[in-house]
Amino acid sequence: MTEVTDGDKPVGPPSRRLFLIGLPTVAIVTLAAGIIVSTLVSRSRETNKPARRLVASGANDYAHRGSGGSFTDSDLTALESALQGDGAELITPLDRGYRPPVPTRSARALASRVPPDASTFALIYKSIADSQFDEGRRLFLRAQTESPGAAWRTALAASLLEVYAGRYDEAIRQARLAQKDRPNDPVILNQEGIALLNAGRVAESADVTLQSVHIQENQNARVTALFADSLDSLATARAVQGRAEEAIFGYRRALEIRYRAVGHNTIGNARTINRLARLYDAQGRFAEAEPLYKEALAVVEKLYGAQSAEAAICLNNMAGHYAEQRQFDRAEPLFKSALAMQIKVIGERNPDTTLTLNNLAGLYADQGKTQEAIQLFERVLRDQLSFGGEKNPDAAQTMDNLANIYARQRRFTDAEALYRRELAVREATLGKSHLDTALTLNNLACLLTRTGRWREADELFQQAVAIHEKSGLSSDPEAANAYTNYAILLRKERRISMARQYETRARQLRVSRAP
Repeated sequence: MTEVTDGDKPVGPPSRRLFLIGLPTVAIVTLAAGIIVSTLVSRSRETNKPARRLVASGANDYAHRGSGGSFTDSDLTALESALQGDGAELITPLDRGYRPPVPTRSARALASRVPPDASTFALIYKSIADSQFDEGRRLFLRAQTESPGAAWRTALAASLLEVYAGRYDEAIRQARLAQKDRPNDPVILNQEGIALLNAGRVAESADVTLQSVHIQENQNARVTALFADSLDSLATARAVQGRAEEAIFGYRRALEIRYRAVGHNTIGNARTINRLARLYDAQGRFAEAEPLYKEALAVVEKLYGAQSAEAAICLNNMAGHYAEQRQFDRAEPLFKSALAMQIKVIGERNPDTTLTLNNLAGLYADQGKTQEAIQLFERVLRDQLSFGGEKNPDAAQTMDNLANIYARQRRFTDAEALYRRELAVREATLGKSHLDTALTLNNLACLLTRTGRWREADELFQQAVAIHEKSGLSSDPEAANAYTNYAILLRKERRISMARQYETRARQLRVSRAP
């Protein structure tokens, strides 16, 4: 996060937000393997009793409707799992910049075996795995006609599709439609919490997920993968809210339960271990974080192999851990190993591969290799725009990275142009009230403050502060930076009393996050 400077000295601590770079350092982007989702299960006819997985309600209803049975119940279960638990990302939506996730290779491979005359729900899951979201929405209409009594199930599947499609508000709406038929269903509550978390509505996500946790505790369903996933999602929200000790407790409890429910070597465990490590890094507890990164990598290598996209993600995360400690000689080879692995496994023109290049560029910027960093960032931006278009959250982040470097070089015209492009993308893809939009507003306001355009800067700071206050994140570090930066502008304008108020609020937020 860019901060207003007096001379060349940044005011306040640099942001620890992974997906951003700031002055004077450049942070590292960690990569996502998939999506945070709940385990979608069906229910028995009794509305208060959980049943088995979706396909278990009847082979002819949910698997293959034609003769031959080439796509079986177990195949559909595996596809469902690959889209959900097996596709669980190793980081949070905030760290990946809220970009729409991509179904895993295993999900796409399973989906390729779904025959044209399969059940409507099998075809829906195939459409999600193939990223054919319009086709999936058409199939939902068919499912509603075929099974009007299972509207909640259709809405729940629709929520899953819309999270993959990046339409998080619609995903929230569909989850809430499902709740009308099943208001106390922890699976549906989990899905709503996931959609809210992806939308950046963290406080709401925490409330909904906590409700799911309480329901499962009251049902004595405490040794299940679903309960562990609920605890993991709640802990992620708590971490963003600055409630670190609650988050640590939640992650540890999730691991303990998942070990008992499904064993050690699962992608869910790798996800939770990695998130706990990230939280330790954010607190400066690097010695506790390092063995966790190694443990997550070991789990992923057992599941997917040492040469896999998932292993590359873990290498990225470990490299980011070393980069935060400015151990560049350890971070750089790991980034390069991850990059080589991704080029081999998923190709050079892939969003995750370009994010690894972004990380490497960030590392160069941290080392003062400014020209190398600019050249690599510019290459990354060209690639992102070529396959993702202008309305690409990844491209918006790269614009921010480049703009921050341009501002550091006093190339203010170039920096402002990129910040404004970035802001347009944020508002179009995430909305005008999103936390990432607030970060861009702050960065642009800082630049305008430095160039003496105080009135314009004041308006932008007010918008950024309003977003942070509305978010309900009581200990948001980015809010603390925004308050500090706005206070600096207020002092320049001789509005001392108001400046002191914002300085006090920033100080209180930082104290509340101290480990």
